[in-house]
Amino acid sequence: MKRQAGFTLIELVIVIVILGILAATAVPKFVNLEKDARIAVLHAMESSLRSGAMMVHAKAVIQGVNVGAANQLVDMNDDGDTTDAGVDIRIDFGYPEDANNAFNIDNVMDDMGNFTAVTAGGVREFRLNGTNGCEVQYDAPAAAGAVPTYTIDSSAC
Repeated sequence: MKRQAGFTLIELVIVIVILGILAATAVPKFVNLEKDARIAVLHAMESSLRSGAMMVHAKAVIQGVNVGAANQLVDMNDDGDTTDAGVDIRIDFGYPEDANNAFNIDNVMDDMGNFTAVTAGGVREFRLNGTNGCEVQYDAPAAAGAVPTYTIDSSAC
């Protein structure tokens, strides 16, 4: 009797079917990684905004700026002039304001990358790739002693 070496056609088909089933269950996980990556970028942007706002607050305290009042300017480049648009920052109660002007929170960012900054409903929004619903929202404090709020909206990522 001759011994057979290798797979039969049936065994080969069964292995291919099993591999197909495994691939079909793994594909949705890899497709979802893109959304997870976008959400991770939003969390990184929130951390950057939080750090920048805390640095501005610290600089304001060091310079003796009244952090208990709104509409104060912080000299970010230490040139003695607080009217450098695009450099200096206007603060509300010690933290960067969220208004759409040349003295807002955007100035703490060196490079916003794929983010677009817009003001909507009194809140500064940083939208990833300009997508509404895939954004980090920054809301300046409205009273002395309060802190800014940061909200991540990933509903359309």
